[in-house]
Amino acid sequence: KVIEQRMRTIVHSTCEAFGASAEINLKPLYAVVDNHPEQAKVVRELGERLLGPDKVSEGELPILGGEDFSYFMHKAPGAFFLMGGKEAQVRGLSAYGSDKPVERSNCMCHNTAFDFNDNLIPFAVCFWIRLIENRFGLALYPEEELPMGFGAEPQPTAAADVANPIAVGGGGAAGGGSGKKRVRGAR
Repeated sequence: KVIEQRMRTIVHSTCEAFGASAEINLKPLYAVVDNHPEQAKVVRELGERLLGPDKVSEGELPILGGEDFSYFMHKAPGAFFLMGGKEAQVRGLSAYGSDKPVERSNCMCHNTAFDFNDNLIPFAVCFWIRLIENRFGLALYPEEELPMGFGAEPQPTAAADVANPIAVGGGGAAGGGSGKKRVRGAR
């Protein structure tokens, strides 16, 4: 609502200054992503356990963006979080056998220069397995059986090298700018 009101003020004031007029018709396309506090807490605590508290952040949140996941979260509790893999250079799984250092673009998805960081795949698999175990009260794999051995001590991985690999807000809006906090996992 704040952005819409501000847009109307700017457009109408600019038009008035030049002797013109404008009609504004804004159509919201996506509902606000409202994380549920309990689910966001689970994601935050898991990220802190796997990577350490310094790797989980609410920084740069909320973000103004649309996400169709918002429709699910208006029907059932959930948490939308970001998992990132910013690296200075392409390495590991992403290097595809190259031994020469290559600078990584680190662009957000939906950018033509986006380069998915394959080094995050093992971490993401482990994270989702542990999240499922938490949700259903299961112990599917002992710590030593998961790839890269994620346990109490963070292991050297692409995710562990990222400043804040998990970004999740606690019971707030991701898109729509309501000003509520959102848990954010990884970048």
